[in-house]
Amino acid sequence: MNPGKLFGRLNLQRACRIALVVAISAISASASAQNGASLDDTARLLAGLPVTGPLSAFTQDQRWQGHAAALDKAWKDISSSSAPTAKMRELIESVMSAPDVTFKYILVTGYLAKYINPKIHARAQLLTERPQLRYLLLHNIDTLGADVSPALLGHHIESGACLTFEVITRRLEDRGGGLARVNGRPRLVEGLAMPREEAEFALSYYNSNTCWIDLDQLLPTFGITRAGIADEARITSGIRSLASKMPTYVTLKEVKKRWGQGQEDVFPVAQFEKLWVDMTALPEVDSRFVVVPRLRGQQLKDQAQLDGWLRDGSAAFVEQLCEWR
Repeated sequence: MNPGKLFGRLNLQRACRIALVVAISAISASASAQNGASLDDTARLLAGLPVTGPLSAFTQDQRWQGHAAALDKAWKDISSSSAPTAKMRELIESVMSAPDVTFKYILVTGYLAKYINPKIHARAQLLTERPQLRYLLLHNIDTLGADVSPALLGHHIESGACLTFEVITRRLEDRGGGLARVNGRPRLVEGLAMPREEAEFALSYYNSNTCWIDLDQLLPTFGITRAGIADEARITSGIRSLASKMPTYVTLKEVKKRWGQGQEDVFPVAQFEKLWVDMTALPEVDSRFVVVPRLRGQQLKDQAQLDGWLRDGSAAFVEQLCEWR
């Protein structure tokens, strides 16, 4: 394990955000067997606390030392009279008194993350910092060509719609639903909702799942106002009320559990989900649709697509969207 790789690109906020994820892999039995480190020492290292043994070399790295110093300062802030809430003190004390010594440091780091970077946890943070915010762009991470287009934003604003979804012309390999007319209403229909698999191929436009949002129209559909955005009970109630009007999809999947030493098990699981595009079926939500170039709306889901993207100009299109460092 290389200290530079672990801490080279981490600032404090990112370290706190991913501490739990890193910990799960770092303290696995196989990793411990390879470097001889105890689970407790691994947890202490992630929490910025001194360690001995195989992991002590990490503590000589300046970036780890900065990480440890920042966490130590945050701990002192919470322990002082300037702590944000009594609830935070209660949570910290409950963790420190937990019988499982190995993981208490990691849990403390998680609570510190809530204090150091409230953006991760506060629902109202975005609107609090930018009260003038009205329009958002939502897109899948694999829709690589999507960006904040002034022309499309202007179209969305001019249309007066609550939601504007971007669609592209369909190709045979596009799977996942598309634009259809159901009971006289244009809407997006997921492939999971099709009565037959071949019915999807009759659709002319594929759903890129890129969506422009007007917050001032969307919030009332959940029964929420800007002033009440921090009301957790109201938010929960609004989400559940709207979700009750949308279909629930059940898919069967397989999850692998790797035990190490070449052993693994495969478990069947049932996944229950609701999909954003089904908002287009709700009469109270004014949804519009706009056809965009394929280079903007196509999705990169598999490594096998890379060669095709390089040949047809897709890769060059993505590259010119911004400066790469």
